[in-house]
Amino acid sequence: MSRALLLAAGKATRLGALRDRYAKACVPIAGTTPLRFAIEALAAAGVRELVINLHWQAEQVRAAAEQ
Repeated sequence: MSRALLLAAGKATRLGALRDRYAKACVPIAGTTPLRFAIEALAAAGVRELVINLHWQAEQVRAAAEQ
């Protein structure tokens, strides 16, 4: 597998006050984020081209993905 689509556009409506600060994909959990975990897992599986679906707090997700 060389290409993947990562869905990261959720509004995080069930995250309460965290929603105001973080995109769902960027909430820190145990020293990482769901976004970073997914990117690393996809890379380990052989994905070399990744497209990330953005909407809610898109700039935050984009910046986190580029790190």
